[in-house]
Order: sequence, then C-alpha cells, then structure tokens
Amino acid sequence: MAANIMLDSTISEEPASSSTEVGWQTAGFLPKPSRTFPAVFAERLAADPDGIAFCDVSLDKHELHSEPHTLSHIERRARRAAHALARSGIGAGDRVLLCLGSAPAFLSVFLAAQALGAVPVPLPCSSEFRARQAFRERVRAIATDCGPRAIVVDSSHEADGLSDLASVLNANDLASGPGESVPPGAFRLDRSPSETAFLQYTSGSTGNPKGVVVKHCNLIANMRASTEAAGFGPSDRSFSWLPLYHDMGLVGGLLLGIYLGIPTYVMPTRVFVGRPDSWLRAMTKFRATFSCAPNFAYSMLARRLPDSALQGLDLSHWRLAFDGAEPIDRSTMEAFVRRFAVANLAPEAMFPVYGMAECTLAAAFPRPRALPRYDFVDRHALGADRRALKVGEDSSSALCFVSVGRAVPGHRIRILDPEGTAELAERHVGEIAISGPSVTPYYFRRDADYPLPRKELRTGDLGYIADGDLFIVDRLKDLLIVGGRNIVPSDVERLVAGVNGVRYGSVVAFAVRGSEGTDELCVVAGIEPRADHEHVKQQSRSTLYQHFGIVPKDVILVRSSAIPRTSSGKLRRAACRDLYERGAMNDAGGDREPTV
Repeated sequence: MAANIMLDSTISEEPASSSTEVGWQTAGFLPKPSRTFPAVFAERLAADPDGIAFCDVSLDKHELHSEPHTLSHIERRARRAAHALARSGIGAGDRVLLCLGSAPAFLSVFLAAQALGAVPVPLPCSSEFRARQAFRERVRAIATDCGPRAIVVDSSHEADGLSDLASVLNANDLASGPGESVPPGAFRLDRSPSETAFLQYTSGSTGNPKGVVVKHCNLIANMRASTEAAGFGPSDRSFSWLPLYHDMGLVGGLLLGIYLGIPTYVMPTRVFVGRPDSWLRAMTKFRATFSCAPNFAYSMLARRLPDSALQGLDLSHWRLAFDGAEPIDRSTMEAFVRRFAVANLAPEAMFPVYGMAECTLAAAFPRPRALPRYDFVDRHALGADRRALKVGEDSSSALCFVSVGRAVPGHRIRILDPEGTAELAERHVGEIAISGPSVTPYYFRRDADYPLPRKELRTGDLGYIADGDLFIVDRLKDLLIVGGRNIVPSDVERLVAGVNGVRYGSVVAFAVRGSEGTDELCVVAGIEPRADHEHVKQQSRSTLYQHFGIVPKDVILVRSSAIPRTSSGKLRRAACRDLYERGAMNDAGGDREPTV
C-alpha cells in the first residue's frame, strides 16, 4: 500500500479548497481564511486600537520584564517606517533587508514593507555575529542574490561596508520620523493573498542559502493548519526566544500569536544565550502554554543547567514544547521531561514536529496531549535495504526514531523513491514529499523568469511512514556510503555522543574519499574540558566497529563551538567536511585544549 498521511480523513487532500475547513475544531476561533496577516492586523486594530499586539521581554538584574506594544503603537511605527521607505524609492515588489534584533522595530518595518507592496527579507542583525566582517559577508551574499532597494539596520554603525549595496536606513530614525506623508493609497494593509509576504532565506544546512518566496496565502494556510493541528484556542499564550530571521521564530514565535490574537511574548535570542534558564523562568512568569525550540536547546537545559536554576520554576501551564530540529532525539526529550518533572512539566508536553521554510513552516504535527511515539528499527536493514524493519527496544541492532505525527490539515505527505517518482509502501525509506497550500511556489531568482509553481515539494529529507505516522531519518544528500553500505550519519552521531567525555549534540559524521578511491568515515566530536582524549577516541572507534563493523578513518576532537552550525543550531556536515579537507579542523590531541 502506498504511504501517504492526512491528519484527518474528513479533511480534503486538495491543496487549496474550502473543503479543508470541514471537520475543523478551531474554525470559529480563526480569522477568515481570505484575510492576509496585515489585513487581520488591521481588523484587530480597528476593533481595539489599545489591544496588545505582543510583549517585548527583557532581562534586567536577573529579573524578567515585559513591555506591551499596542496595535496602534505598532501601526504608527509602521506608517513612519513606510514614509521613510517610500522616500527612498521603495515600491511594489522591491526587496527590503531587515537586519533587526528588536522585535518592535522588526514588526513595524515588516508591516511597513508589506503595506507598500514591497517584500521584507528577514536577516540576522550584526549582534548575531562574533565578527562584523561575517555580518557584512552574510548581508552581501543575500543582497547579491535578491537585489534589495534598502537595508534596515539597528544602528548607524552597522551600515559600514553596506552602502554600495542599497540605501541603508536606521531603524531608530524610521521609528521617530513623520508618518502622515505616505502617499494616499500607498499604505495598504489589505494585501492580496497572491502577493509575496516575505522572502525567507534558508539557514544553509546544505549548500548555499536560497530565498524561499512565501506568498500571503502560504503564510495564512500554514498558520491555520498549525492552529488546528495543535488545538490552539483563546486560552493559549505564546513565548519565543528564537531569532526573528528564522522561519520558526518569525512564523511560530511572532506572527502566529498576533494572527490569533492571543498573548504573545518575544525575548531576544541573546538573553537566552546568556541566561538559558531565562526561557524556563519566562514560561513560569507569563504562564505560557507553548514555545518552540530546536533539539539542542532542550538538550542544553536538560543536561547542563545547574540544580539551583530549577528553584521557583512552574511549568505546569506548558502544554506544547515544540521540538523542531531534525532528526529529533529520544534521549533528549526524555532527559528534559525527567529533569523538569520537579517543575510540574507534563511528559505529554513534548511535541516533536517536522517542517521547513519551503513549506512556510509546519508540515507534520503529532496529536496534542499524547506521549511521544518511538519506533525501533534494525539498523542493518535500514542501511542495506532502506527498510525500517521493527525490532525490540533491547535488540543490539535497534535504532530509535521519533514520530513527528501526520501532515497538518489540508496537506499531504508521501514517501517517494529518491531516484524516481514511485510512491513507496509503509516502512520503506525514501524522500519525503509534501503538497498543500503551505508549500511555497519557488525560490527567488533575480533577473530571471519564475518557473511554474511547484505542486509538490521534494524535501531532500529521508523518512518513512509506520502506522500512519512520519519518521525522519536524515538528509538525503548526507547519507554515507562506506564499504558499500548505507549508513545514516545521525546514527553514527548518536552513538559517539554516548561516549563518556563527548559533549552531547556536538558530533558530526561525514565521509571523505580515501587513498584507494573509496569513501571512508570521519567523525568530529566536541569534547568536554576535562575528558581523557585518548580514551574518547578509543571508545568511539570501538563503538562504531561494534555497531557497523567499520573503523573510522579519523576521530577529531575539538571545542564544541568550533563545529559549524546553522542559525537554528543544526549541524552543518558539509561545512565541517570542508574544514576537515582543507586541514582547518585540527585535532586537540593529548591533554591540550581543543583548537580549530
């Protein structure tokens, strides 16, 4: 039987149809499906100008504070920003880069660009980079691809080295300028669903970042489907510390809560980085019911937060802890639940999900209020035959995958032959393909005709379906072929991560061409400061030989921070392999501090 998933049989499989509303439990809570995000913002503004759009959270002397921003305040700032953009010649279709770390500034300029018919392009601000040069290189690469007319930055000193690309505007000047001089009819929040809402550049886990063209209709479809799949309602409260330039932080962390009209709290990412427990303290203080994060954040809090940081926490209101990194790790979720059971975190709060920018955000959700589902399969059959044969949890060949549930309403997920178009049966591993109204039409191509909009997205991810649920295996292009066998890199990484002295979530496996013309396995592992390096190497080699019958060509030990990651914390295997092949990934050796 061919494998495809729908969340509910009462929901049509057609990508865009009014029948997708049939059987929904939350339809009365949602705005009309024909209304775009800026139009919904305008409706809420007209109904209650003093209503809260969102709260900006800050940390001052170990105390969390929230500053509410009303809908009318954001609208006034947006009008001022639109005036400045229009004076710079920004019009319909022009791209505007948003390098902004402040949520109020970001949302104001985001809406201003949309109201002018321009296309906002979220990017990191300079504070997200350790070196100013790295920030300029990132902006320059994106500007080369999309040809912006303006770049909006947090402060004037960030404009250095960018003025040759486009007009550089200071967000502070935009917020304080006049707003009444926008040409009549130029500032319109009632945008058409067919217009481009924003350009989302991928985080770059594989290859060069690509500009995903997200239409207003894609954004609304995804937020509506997510609301139904997660069972959101008027009593929910959102909290996010994720960066606004990332799809999970932008759509799931900021826009969704405003669209639904529920209390929404947004904290700068730098606060979480400096004080990771601030996330949990904010969930406690604001009684938030859902929050999103990649797998590494849950791992860090579960394994590295001191016991003293648990005092005073109450996570009993946390209904959905979205875990969006792929592949999602069972041991991390279980460790997180165990660690914070004392803070009243419910085991069923863990909510492993699947999504990507090309699908706007969400693609598959499990059922809310259910314990995570795990599947144990034979690693040998997975590598040799690409079949997920079920085995017992105690089997020496058992490999565990976590269910991410089923396709969000109105969408369809199929498993296809990676080298063809045939649809595969259950428990056969293949490429995940998604169709539905959230699937974006194409990537941005400057000075080129757009292709026909895609009807189905081939994700490049490997997965399988078992009993109707989707399980993510790994990236298709990252699959290792060593000694004639297919090896899943995440399997290698999980095994080495279990070696005493290796920092969890800081292992990368990749293949390099050996002297005899065949691929050989290499492993780079982040090391704990006082670990016995030789013991770690020996145990890593022994573990991999025991499970795969393969001795790796190299086991390199480095600082965890030396391992390349995407903006969302995912391991960049290709970048790590490139560093290794260029001789830039140096082994720590002996008792010396790891260097790279």
